[in-house]
Amino acid sequence: MVSEFSGKAGQVATYTKVMLVDDLDGSAAEEQIEFAVDGCSYQIDLSAVNVARFREALAPFISAARRSTGRHRSTPTSARPVADRKRNQAIRKWAQRQGGLFTQARGPAEMMARPAC
Repeated sequence: MVSEFSGKAGQVATYTKVMLVDDLDGSAAEEQIEFAVDGCSYQIDLSAVNVARFREALAPFISAARRSTGRHRSTPTSARPVADRKRNQAIRKWAQRQGGLFTQARGPAEMMARPAC
């Protein structure tokens, strides 16, 4: 909803009102919730009733989970180089099958693709 009214000496002021709408049922939303699952972050606007339902549904999982600090992966750093080395070897093998070596810093898109959020 945007409404305009006259200000001083012909100036126009704009008043903008943002209304949150519950993403589940279309009612007036009270809160915007942010959460992440499988490395993908989400936001949802919910009414007070749906916020309670959301938190109630997640409560058993949250109580059993470990709290994460920051956005760091839970994989130990010592495990990453082995995974990266195997991935790089797979990319090199793919490039050889395609008839040449890959000279760019990054491999082919189909090998580098990761699940999209």
